Amino acid sequence: MRRGLAESLVFGTGKMGIDPRTIFLAIMLILAVMGLAQFVFYRLRPREHYFGYWGLANFAGLIANLLLSFRGSITPLLSIATANTLIVVAWCCCLTGCRVFSGRRPKVLPLAVLAAAVFAMLAIPSPISEQLSWRIVVVSSACDLLVLSSGFLCFDIARRERLSSAWIAALLSTCVAVLIVVRGCWAARSMGSGAFLTLHDFGALLLPSIVVVLAWNLSLTLMVAERLRNMLVGVASRDELTAVLNRRGFQTALWRIMRQKNEASGGAVILIDLDYLKTTNDTLGHAAGDRLLCCLAEAVKTQLRSGDAIGRMGGDEFAVVLAGVNSSQAAEIAERLRASYVTAAAIIAPDLHPSMSMGIAMISDEDQSMNELIERADKALYRAKAAGRGRAVAWWGQGGMMVELQCAG
Repeated sequence: MRRGLAESLVFGTGKMGIDPRTIFLAIMLILAVMGLAQFVFYRLRPREHYFGYWGLANFAGLIANLLLSFRGSITPLLSIATANTLIVVAWCCCLTGCRVFSGRRPKVLPLAVLAAAVFAMLAIPSPISEQLSWRIVVVSSACDLLVLSSGFLCFDIARRERLSSAWIAALLSTCVAVLIVVRGCWAARSMGSGAFLTLHDFGALLLPSIVVVLAWNLSLTLMVAERLRNMLVGVASRDELTAVLNRRGFQTALWRIMRQKNEASGGAVILIDLDYLKTTNDTLGHAAGDRLLCCLAEAVKTQLRSGDAIGRMGGDEFAVVLAGVNSSQAAEIAERLRASYVTAAAIIAPDLHPSMSMGIAMISDEDQSMNELIERADKALYRAKAAGRGRAVAWWGQGGMMVELQCAG
């Protein structure tokens, strides 16, 4: 009499080989630990619903493997139909978690219909439910669809957020999809030839699952950790009021552009000072002054290109770095910045006659440090303020020649 799988797991086979007992136990332990960890994270961050979906995926897989381990000892409705459907449900939860992580709304109904269809095909007596090869095709096809969909979402996350861990998850999903196909074809071919899968063969089929479960959970955890790290870096480099770069963040952007400079590309730094901001604070209150600071930041950002950067250096002083511009282009952009701010600020406070002063310095190959470049721009800004404010002064070259630029209006 042939033993059931559960009985074999208890008493063993008496032969050397890949023991499914150890593999099942390892898979279930990994799923339990990872699922518990995801639920703990979800408890700590209840707004991050993807933790909950990923935790459900692990526990659905845990129950599925538990039912599979008792195949031959319990009814096929549980050990076959329910267990395989739970595997599909686990990948449905994983896909939903990836959708939520990517900022999309979960689509529960289509996935529920898919899981219900799989259960019906495995539970209702038919040629599909009675033949192992057909059951393998049904379950493998459903899992492949879900795994590849999860991989596509990870690819989109990697592209949009530049998360290295998301590239790993996308690559891993492709490997998992291929593994599911290969494993399904192997099992279907063995049964199609009339040969019974030995415990050694069954263990060989289960063995890759340990790597899949562990690697997939780790890749999801790495995505969360990397996004959190990027958020913390972003918060640390941003000004709280205006949401532009702070001094440290701007210096990083300036250093990056200075390292990339060459004779053909050029570049410039513009220091901006809001005129009479203290008077505005004293007469209209600090809230009005804060609105003007935010207005300046927004007005300048609308005129910058993707490779440029703006930062708040402190108080009412801002700095802009322009990549790949010559002196005439820098002067033209400076005028656009001034006009954009004056127009926007006039809507907020028409009685203030808002203006700003600017000092411009070109990035030179002879600059030894950022301090030299910013010092030239600061001297030009001081000259602009001393000449009556509401104007721009440029420092051209290392020789120290200052030129007052004509400002419209």
